[in-house]
Amino acid sequence: MKTSIKKAIKTKCIYTLAILLGIVLFTSCRGDSNNPANNFADNGITLSKNAIKLISEINSNETNKSYDKEFIKIMVDPSPETYLMKTDTSKRIYGIQFLYMNNAFKGLEKIFIAYQLQLDSKISLSNSNLSEKMLSACNALDSLAIGAELQAKNKILKKNLSTGKYRIEGSVFQITDIYAEVWDEMTKNYLSAQYQAQKEYINGIKSIPVGAFNSEKIKTIIEEPYSNNAVLANLYKLKLIKDNQEKLAAFETRINNISESFRVLLQIQGELIKHDQNKVKIKELNSALETLLANQ
Repeated sequence: MKTSIKKAIKTKCIYTLAILLGIVLFTSCRGDSNNPANNFADNGITLSKNAIKLISEINSNETNKSYDKEFIKIMVDPSPETYLMKTDTSKRIYGIQFLYMNNAFKGLEKIFIAYQLQLDSKISLSNSNLSEKMLSACNALDSLAIGAELQAKNKILKKNLSTGKYRIEGSVFQITDIYAEVWDEMTKNYLSAQYQAQKEYINGIKSIPVGAFNSEKIKTIIEEPYSNNAVLANLYKLKLIKDNQEKLAAFETRINNISESFRVLLQIQGELIKHDQNKVKIKELNSALETLLANQ
């Protein structure tokens, strides 16, 4: 009887020990996944993906701009029966530049993926191909119409990467900083062009004669309780203007969100490369960045 009791106690102890060991291992694994550097890499990947997605949308929007211009010309033409429709054969410089940006930011995403792989797997720099990814991302910037200062920074970083004279963390910081400035510079130019195009669009909408609209059709679009056809036509024109303004404002908000996300990401990197890291600050910054990225 005593032997049986001892055996049961021993079995229970072994079972309890196994559970405790499992908890320790689970906690250890979670500790690795919650490593500030890992969180930084995850957020870098998400930020790159968000930028790529918005770049694609902006490029599509650039294509629609020629449609808006032609729409206005058709609506204000005094002889629509003889109007010859024209297609926009211009190079649409911002559209082309954003296509190049799309390729460049895909390169930035690959950097964070390689960096994350190195952190997770503890593999060597050569096996992670991180240096190659960084050099490739630098080369991709050569296709962009960026300022002289950014070109100089990019040239120095490429030289360091080519000669092997660099530290991983410092170089990841440098290339992120360059891409953040590229984003700000390109989107600033883009928004400036878009607001000029919007001004032309609004002036065009205002000049459309009210008689050009089908009043019965407008009644199905405008919910305001008016029967005067001219009033309804003007309300519809007002709606077109408002929709255009809201669309561009939404793009600007998302652009600024990514700009702010880059600033926070760089703050995190700045803390990570310090000898005495402020882990509380890093955690708070990572949380703030995750909130920004979720709202994109």
